[in-house]
Amino acid sequence: MHSKSNIDADSQHHESAVSHVTGKALFIDDIAEPAGMLYGQVLFSPVAKGRLLGIDYDEAAKVPGVHAILTAKDIPGENQLGPVIHDEPCLANDELNCIGQAICLIAAESQEVARYAARLIKLQIEEEEPILDIQTAIEKDSFFGPARVIQTGNPEEILPSCPFYIEGELETGGQEHWYLETQASLCIPGENREMLVHCSSQHPSETQAIVAEVLGIGRNMVTAEVKRMGGGFGGKETQANHIAAWAALLADASKRPVKIRLTRDEDQRYTGKRHPFLGKYKAGFNEKGELLAVSVQLFSNGGCATDLSWAILERALFHIDNAYYIPNLFVSGRVCKTNLPSNTAFRGFGGPQGMAVIEHIMDSIARKLKLDPAQVRFSNFYTTGEKAVTHYGKAVENNRLQLMFERLMLSSSYELRRKEIEAFNAKNETRKRGIALTPIKFGISFTTSFLNQAGALVNIYQDGTVTVNHGGTEMGQGLHTKMKQVAAKELGISAEFVRVESTNTGKIPNTSATAASSGSDLNGMAIQLAVTKLKTRLSEVAATLFAAEYKKEIKAEDIVFGNDKVSSSTYPEISIPFPQLIAKAYLMQTGLSATGYYRTPGIHWDKDKGRGNPFYYFAFGMAVSEVEVDLLNGFVKLLRADILHDVGNSMNPEIDLGQIRGGFIQGVGWIITEDLRYDSKGTLLNASPDTYKIPVMDDIPAEFNVELLESMPNPGTIHGSKAVGEPPFMLSLSVWMAIREAVSATTAESTEISLGIPATNENILLCIEELKKRS
Repeated sequence: MHSKSNIDADSQHHESAVSHVTGKALFIDDIAEPAGMLYGQVLFSPVAKGRLLGIDYDEAAKVPGVHAILTAKDIPGENQLGPVIHDEPCLANDELNCIGQAICLIAAESQEVARYAARLIKLQIEEEEPILDIQTAIEKDSFFGPARVIQTGNPEEILPSCPFYIEGELETGGQEHWYLETQASLCIPGENREMLVHCSSQHPSETQAIVAEVLGIGRNMVTAEVKRMGGGFGGKETQANHIAAWAALLADASKRPVKIRLTRDEDQRYTGKRHPFLGKYKAGFNEKGELLAVSVQLFSNGGCATDLSWAILERALFHIDNAYYIPNLFVSGRVCKTNLPSNTAFRGFGGPQGMAVIEHIMDSIARKLKLDPAQVRFSNFYTTGEKAVTHYGKAVENNRLQLMFERLMLSSSYELRRKEIEAFNAKNETRKRGIALTPIKFGISFTTSFLNQAGALVNIYQDGTVTVNHGGTEMGQGLHTKMKQVAAKELGISAEFVRVESTNTGKIPNTSATAASSGSDLNGMAIQLAVTKLKTRLSEVAATLFAAEYKKEIKAEDIVFGNDKVSSSTYPEISIPFPQLIAKAYLMQTGLSATGYYRTPGIHWDKDKGRGNPFYYFAFGMAVSEVEVDLLNGFVKLLRADILHDVGNSMNPEIDLGQIRGGFIQGVGWIITEDLRYDSKGTLLNASPDTYKIPVMDDIPAEFNVELLESMPNPGTIHGSKAVGEPPFMLSLSVWMAIREAVSATTAESTEISLGIPATNENILLCIEELKKRS
């Protein structure tokens, strides 16, 4: 494994690295159990669709150790969990809309007692036929709302006159988040119905709001706190609210602390996944493979409730172009209403599903024209002028695509290896290899514009140590480490003197989710603004002290912070250690606490017109992947991956490289191994780690080269950096394209490959059989 970057001397190791390795890092299940704590259990619906006619919990209530059993009628506030649209009941009332919908809550003195009591509850259900997939939803006209549309030019007029034309469909599957820490929450009731919620949530302010709504109290009565999560990937952006609300209801009813933690099987079976998509496309192009017109219809499987499906669909519409200029483009999208648990946010947030369609089109164009797919992609890249404007009207600024293509083609030896692969395939009948290059252009910002805001609170203590509070949450991605670096760098002190506190809604209110790859951008700027206020105050103190002691005229604007001291830029020999300045500032009655508030400038989106500036900037990346496919069993071996990724001025190269590697391999799981299987009743058949296959060590490429694009600062962001959380996931599309290339080598004809996502062993074998029948 090879990584290339210039490691900044100010870079810190991940703030939880040692505690993770030693087992000292605290998660929800590690918090010391409060006296009198009860264990919560949820009774979930066993059917995907039906009518709930009755609940009999008399026998369960008699079990010794049971303290509370709650149903919908016992909710003191609003029976809703919907974060955007209120269409998801906290507890089922009369309709059952998915397997896993909560019906009853039980609190008992042990987990075993709570589970035993749940088994004694008798449900009277009238089962109905469920809708489980996109095609059935389309046939039955089962949708959430009307279609969303974005269009530029007039593709329907242009398509018939194009020199070349293709059309088809592409299905992309769902994906389980498989965070290491399952959904969990510990709720501790206080006086006057106050509630402290320890939650594994990416969005503590939303968790606070949902808990307050179900309890029927003000948000000021609920404090949500997140120390860290054992992974999130989007699965804890909205759906952590469920666990917190259920635990809070039981704690409020029993007047005792209550903890709920889902088992691994419960978590996989009952929580939402990445949205499966169906794309129907038509594309027209010329003899060079340059796109002239494209028309796409997207359909997503939203599950039983809206959740974040609209925002996810919109991001798919935004990214249908990926890195390519399309002069005439129509794209529409609809969210299908089905009887699966509500699908939700997942790394990439619709971007992967949208990009997959256009990459499929690019690959099909190359096959039809018998051209190198990499060159077809290059010829369609965004460039300058009118070819640097997206289908929704945003300019593609600071475009790195051409530069990255040239560098990666050279560093990966793409052309040489392509010839070697052709020779290998000619000699081998049962094994074929493929190589592919794919780019990404990923928009950074929440597409719901008002969410692009953040707050911070920075406190300096009399000994010169510092605590930082911000609205972002730590889920293993290293956000707290970067925020610690920001505060230390801005104050000019060593990072060892800075501590980042748990995310707490009582300290930082009205926060946005740690999502959309925007955690560092938003919270870093908020911290910088808070520190700027403190430095302004401290500069006045320093200037006053220096003038008095050294009898020189020193202005506040001449004061500089660095190397754990504060000095004068005019007289560098004059300085004072940072802790001494703080002690004197306190005696001079100077405020040593400050808040910072930041909102991303220039973000706007008109969904009706399909025009606006929904992103602050784009992150760019490119990957070349090589695979070997065993034609006898469909097994895929990832031989090599070369990645060049744009992170601006990396705040922490070590963390950024980790995010790129991890995102890519998680994407490989979506591409190759992760296949959600349901029966006709809506039961998830592979709801455990022994049957659901996430990537393992053997799925990591034997040669893994990752390089950061350096000396490319990003204007207008914290320390010139770029977001890195989500974009690398979509670099895994290069693996899918390489598999398709290898499979196509089984026939002499360059033909259309009907291999969607996931490209599992089984699907690969079916595709090979189809190719044999055609040839």
